Amino acid sequence: MSNTPLQTVGLVGRTPVAALVARRLSDSCRVVALDALEGAEPVDSLAALGARTNLVLLAGDGLPAGLAAALSPGATVVDLMPGDPAHARRLAAEFAQRGIAFVDAPLHCEQLAVFPAEAAIFCGGAAAAVADVQPLLQRLGAQVLACGELGSGQVMYAIVAGIAACNRLISYECAAMGVQNGLTVADMATVLNRCSGANSATARVLPVLVAGSRTADAPLATVAGELALCTQLARRAGAPALLAHQAAAQVLAASRTLGAEATLDDLRALVEQGSGIRFTA
Repeated sequence: MSNTPLQTVGLVGRTPVAALVARRLSDSCRVVALDALEGAEPVDSLAALGARTNLVLLAGDGLPAGLAAALSPGATVVDLMPGDPAHARRLAAEFAQRGIAFVDAPLHCEQLAVFPAEAAIFCGGAAAAVADVQPLLQRLGAQVLACGELGSGQVMYAIVAGIAACNRLISYECAAMGVQNGLTVADMATVLNRCSGANSATARVLPVLVAGSRTADAPLATVAGELALCTQLARRAGAPALLAHQAAAQVLAASRTLGAEATLDDLRALVEQGSGIRFTA
């Protein structure tokens, strides 16, 4: 048995992502957290957190006031939540004033409860800082991909989220059209995944569509916000984002119609309703 002490990692947040991180790191790290999370040791203040570790993972809905002051120079903060790359750069500048490194590393996973192989962490930041945190992030079981300078992880997250949502929408709509014209969902899934029509939705969603199985747990309102950010980033850069804008409006409307608990899977109900068919047996 190794006598090497476990690495101590700070964790801030009480989101589903925070809960997943605490569970997945608990076997290989000592996780200390501000909130009661399975697999983590609770601490009662940011000062106590900063006294225990020089590496903090952010997995909450915002940055707690006073975090920078609680950490020592030389520490590293890793933000696992999606957001605006401009905000990530501002945070990095604030932390840099105290000698603290910052990495934006949003985790993209449509179904945290299952954590499929497609789950990925997109890292943006100084090359040395990203290299330092990659071994820890890899313990989460997701693909860890270095994307470039600060904010690049957030940009890549927005791109992936936009493409994934648009893939799902067009796959549902085309599957409904196929059913209306006498094809089975199973046959469409088989053919599409063997030809140029293949995408993330045809691979993960269509094969289980008839059974009504779940493939996502992110709320539609959250996905609508991610799509809105995608269109905002495109607008700032002067790039077209017509499909992403339309998808954002459609997902937002669906979230208001279907309720707060609805996920991407529930978009199929709207497609069924609009086309007059049923995917499920």
